[in-house]
Amino acid sequence: MNSAYLGLGSNIYPRIIYIYHALHLIQKHIGEIEKMSTIYQTSPWKMPENTPFFYNLCVKVKTHLLPLQVLEHIFFIEKKLGRTKKTTSYEKYVSRTIDIDILLFNNEIIQEENLTVPHPFLHERHFVLLPLSEIAGHFEHPVLKKKIKDLLK
Repeated sequence: MNSAYLGLGSNIYPRIIYIYHALHLIQKHIGEIEKMSTIYQTSPWKMPENTPFFYNLCVKVKTHLLPLQVLEHIFFIEKKLGRTKKTTSYEKYVSRTIDIDILLFNNEIIQEENLTVPHPFLHERHFVLLPLSEIAGHFEHPVLKKKIKDLLK
């Protein structure tokens, strides 16, 4: 059995509905949600000033799937909930109905064409570290060798 830590975010209304639908689909297609953080309202990261706030949270999922299989299901869930990918190269970060990232997978370091675990920006994003520290504060980042709660400081 594998443990996948996922980060979820939404900033298109109704944000909370997209979050709850994503949680339901994660349970249905990826695995049992073992832990869930508080849902935080956060400022957009590296986006224009007038961008709506996000709702963000993290979950720990117990799954029989491998990392690339989890990613495939994430793409399915995002598409089902109306997520559209960026349309131009300068639109690095855009508003979205739902965004799901694999933050950590067991204690593995993964470098694939479409997947890097731990998430490469995990340690830079307060909106990820805060909810992740709630459910995995003592988990050691496999690359940085620091506990998640210490990265938050």
